Amino acid sequence: DELLDAWASHARASKAPVTSVLPPPYVHAPFCRQVSTLVVRQFVLTAKDPSVYVARIAMGLFMAIVVAILYLKTREATQDQVAQRFINSFFFVSIPGLFTVISVVVSYFAYLNVKSEVQNGMYSPIAYVIAITIAEIPWMFAIAFVSLVPTYFILDWYWPKFWLVWLLMTTVVWVFDAIAQCLALNAHPVLACLNLIGIWFTWFLLSGAFVPPENVFWPAQAFSWTSPLRWALHSIMYVQTFNGPNHSGAEICNVSDTCPNGFMCPKYHPNNCFGRTGEEILSSVHIVYSVFDAEDHVARDALIVLGMAMLFKAVFALGLIHKCRLGQSVVSSGAQAPGVVMELQEAADLQ
Repeated sequence: DELLDAWASHARASKAPVTSVLPPPYVHAPFCRQVSTLVVRQFVLTAKDPSVYVARIAMGLFMAIVVAILYLKTREATQDQVAQRFINSFFFVSIPGLFTVISVVVSYFAYLNVKSEVQNGMYSPIAYVIAITIAEIPWMFAIAFVSLVPTYFILDWYWPKFWLVWLLMTTVVWVFDAIAQCLALNAHPVLACLNLIGIWFTWFLLSGAFVPPENVFWPAQAFSWTSPLRWALHSIMYVQTFNGPNHSGAEICNVSDTCPNGFMCPKYHPNNCFGRTGEEILSSVHIVYSVFDAEDHVARDALIVLGMAMLFKAVFALGLIHKCRLGQSVVSSGAQAPGVVMELQEAADLQ
């Protein structure tokens, strides 16, 4: 009792509660600010470690040189090299997309980091998708550029229309890059890489180089119509051949039973006679490879391939939003996890 009385006499008087204004709730940065910050960060990260894009550029340049050397004879604008020049196009247009398999693994590890940051409320997943799209565009142009330059230098292609072929090639590279980002959301990056290789091989096989699209059975024919390689090849070879120089070996003749096409090649077999001008060559090659013709559909083909890239970007954005929402559910007080319940029960027993 004496101890309690002494404590009561020495007890400090309780202070009155102090009222203060609560801090304002956390507000996300404006959407445009998020995008600009992420774009800068992406450029800085790429500048510090450009190995992913540099590896694709190096491999694309190496393979473009190899393919150009293999088809070195097509440098001669003669009738017997016309078909070989078109076969060459199937390879140099398709190969850069295969090297996108490197981006699958890199995008997978980037996704793991992005998921954590989005769940912590740092930025919106849509802002991230827009930012990496902006940051990767210069690299898509660079990859397409190095994939074309050896062909133009070594095989003496028509330079005045290089810029247009470059744009078409960039859209093809961008499609495969968007697919790689979609597949990177897979929990197993190795399987994602195999899926990309399977998609590339299917589109390459059904691009018109080996089997005419109209001869492919349904539903496999749908893969031919959705192949970006098919649409890009059509316009790239149209631009190159239609505007390029005339081919030697063909002579103009009056249309008759012995000269049904208006030209003939005295020094070549009829199967190697395609014509002098680009229009004649495209019309003749169309008989063998139906994906090529003498009709100008450059704008249509570019929009189709570009639309496919945008479609896969949208799929990637939706998949990223879905993945970032997983694991964010809060356990209610009435349905606590077993581990939490056991810890509370042990604390009560100790008391």
